[in-house]
Amino acid sequence: MRSAGLIMMAALIWGSLSAQNLDKVFEDYIALKNHLVNSDYASALSSGELLVTSLDNLKEVSTDKSLVEDLLRSTKAIAEAGTIEQQRTAFAEQSVLMWQLINESEALGRDIYYNYCPMKKAHWISEAAAIRNPFYGKQMLSCGKVEKSIKP
Repeated sequence: MRSAGLIMMAALIWGSLSAQNLDKVFEDYIALKNHLVNSDYASALSSGELLVTSLDNLKEVSTDKSLVEDLLRSTKAIAEAGTIEQQRTAFAEQSVLMWQLINESEALGRDIYYNYCPMKKAHWISEAAAIRNPFYGKQMLSCGKVEKSIKP
């Protein structure tokens, strides 16, 4: 009986840690997205580096290590990109993987929007329903549409 209680407590602690880690990953992703919306290359580099650290922490407690590894690869491409266009290309791949990670988890208790840019033929995730396109910045700030959403 005692060992069952310990196993249950360990599972609750692990679940709490992974929820906290996923929340941090989501916050860092949103910061990166917002820097791309503002066409801020240098800040996107820094946000990419922060997201790499958050993903490393998530990898330690994740049950889907291969998905987190794929996310790490695409995030490192953003953090090492030489131009904002390269960052945006890597961000498109990263966003599909991030959506998969978020969709497989029920750990985030907030509204999340999966948006689509028809000009770029790419997706991104947002914390708000209002469209702010990270692929074109001010040029086409409102280009896109909400394709899916998750509500708590």
